[in-house]
Amino acid sequence: MLPHGHSPSDTSAPPSACDEGRWLRVVESVGGVGAGEADLAAGTVELSPQAASMLDLAPTVRLGALTGRLTRSARRSAIRTLRSARESGGTQEIDLEASLEGTYWVRMTARGTRVSFAMALRTSATAERNRRLNDALRMAGVGVWAVDLASGELHWSDGVFEVHELPVGPSPTVEEALGYYPPHAAELVQSGLDEAMAAGRPYDVETQLVTAKGNTIWVHTRCGVERGPDGEPQFLFGTIRDVTVRHEAEQRVRESEERLQLALEGARDGVWDWDLETNEVVFSDRWKEILGYAPDELPDAFEEWSSRVPEEELAGALEAVERCVRGEIDSYRAEFRMRHKDGSWRWILARATSTRRASDGKALRIVGTHTDITEQVELQQQLVEAKESAENAARARSSFLATMSHEIRTPMNGVLGLAELLLDTDLSPEQRETVRSILGSGSALLGILNDVLDLSKAEAGMLELESIPMEPRSCAGDAVQLMSVQADRKSLRIGLEVDDDVPRCVLGDPGRLRQVLLNLVGNAVKFTQHGHVLIEVRAETEAGMLRCRVRDTGVGIAPEAQGQLFQEFVQADASTTRKFGGTGLGLAISKSLVEMMQGEIGLESCPGKGSTFWFTVPLAPAPQPTLDSRPPSAPARTRLLVIEPVAVNREVLTEQLAIWRVEHQIV
Repeated sequence: MLPHGHSPSDTSAPPSACDEGRWLRVVESVGGVGAGEADLAAGTVELSPQAASMLDLAPTVRLGALTGRLTRSARRSAIRTLRSARESGGTQEIDLEASLEGTYWVRMTARGTRVSFAMALRTSATAERNRRLNDALRMAGVGVWAVDLASGELHWSDGVFEVHELPVGPSPTVEEALGYYPPHAAELVQSGLDEAMAAGRPYDVETQLVTAKGNTIWVHTRCGVERGPDGEPQFLFGTIRDVTVRHEAEQRVRESEERLQLALEGARDGVWDWDLETNEVVFSDRWKEILGYAPDELPDAFEEWSSRVPEEELAGALEAVERCVRGEIDSYRAEFRMRHKDGSWRWILARATSTRRASDGKALRIVGTHTDITEQVELQQQLVEAKESAENAARARSSFLATMSHEIRTPMNGVLGLAELLLDTDLSPEQRETVRSILGSGSALLGILNDVLDLSKAEAGMLELESIPMEPRSCAGDAVQLMSVQADRKSLRIGLEVDDDVPRCVLGDPGRLRQVLLNLVGNAVKFTQHGHVLIEVRAETEAGMLRCRVRDTGVGIAPEAQGQLFQEFVQADASTTRKFGGTGLGLAISKSLVEMMQGEIGLESCPGKGSTFWFTVPLAPAPQPTLDSRPPSAPARTRLLVIEPVAVNREVLTEQLAIWRVEHQIV
């Protein structure tokens, strides 16, 4: 396929022999020189054996076979010389240059329609320069091609053959060359050629090509047009280069940029790019949109950022940037506010990294993002305020409960004191039983008040622990002794097992340890109808912990209820409260006390088979007390001063101190 509107010259006339050949034999006698004679009217050329060998042609050939060996400039010169000789009828001589596996010098003499010529191999620096140029083009992956529009012949350099993965040989036809392009690419190349010849403009195309080995590659081809004196196109010439590696790299970059752009659009981040060599800054449209500006409303300048950051926050943000510039850190992250177009403030999360550094480590380019985190910051502030409000409410509730518990407990102590005094008077059996009921109910109510008070103190952070020498064995024994009366009433066996390796004396709060044991043992006795309750005390020396376990053979606890058993006012189920009573505060208080002592508490239970409650507390060794060998002295006479604002309590204390025969004064 030739460019539209052009076809090769007609060369269908049969060849004829030259009738003047005497000078051929003369020239032939000179070694390395060939000769020939052409008949322009017949379109034939007669070559000497040496010339035919040098040009790799038959002795008699058509004129087009010879003209194809000439360079473009030589062909133009030959045409002008032949035209002048034909028009003038005289003799014209000219030196030309032809190329075939080398460069040849040609002396041509034209007489009308008869042309004689002699040729010799040129070994000048020009040929060597051309060879080097061809090698350089091939090494650079560039091939050179040309089309003679008069003959329709296509000429390829070695580089073009390499691009097409073909061995160097005869150049293909134009149609064959276009056949290496896919249909859409062939149309693109053909269109470029047509436009180049029609408008005289060179074309530049990057498209796909299928090589002789079936590999699809990307090529970059350019084309120019050479016109004759009459303005008509005579030659097309151009280059072709394999750009597959670059094209694939650019494609990967484009895909990476597209993914990055999609990620940035999804994250709604603004991008900024700072070139420290030129001090140029580029802000993306989203960067400006975060601050309420259109792309053309805000110039790309460093001051547009720094002027919108509050002074009290600018120093910290600049320090982070400067550390990244100095090379102390590869990337940085900072949070600060920026002024919006409407005057409000936006919280910005800035992240950046250095993409290029100088030999001394200083950054030459920094790229970063801005993320609008205003909503997150405001939400976090609201959460902090809500937390503080909840904590204040909890403290207020705990303070109220503590105050109320104290106010209720004070008169309750008076009621219990009076009940005990009544038991020491002459009462009828019925009256005595009534007083005992009053005393039992009051004691139970006082226990609930004490639990509420302890829980309120723990929640308010007002509960304090002592760290004094104590005996774990005595604390456990006290709990067993205090609960033994209730166990006897239910015919339960209650026992205590203390390992020999339990230290005699440790540091801790004996009152709180005893309180936890009483809560657990009291629950075990309450929920056990038959069997026994066993308290075990073990020392975990390696872990440095004291482990206490309270096992019973009671009703047990369902698995679904165990997870919430240590919460406030929670019991296994509603029937438990109706059957056994209680408020559900004991275990919650025990958990708070154990955790305050840096320990853990838990349970193991199976419905119908009993429960095991356990807790651990640290074992802090205490110095052993020294025994005083001196005999105890007789107690000195004691006089008490009692200050009590409540009248009922004053009356109770007066009666009790009188019974104990203690001298006192109450005010």
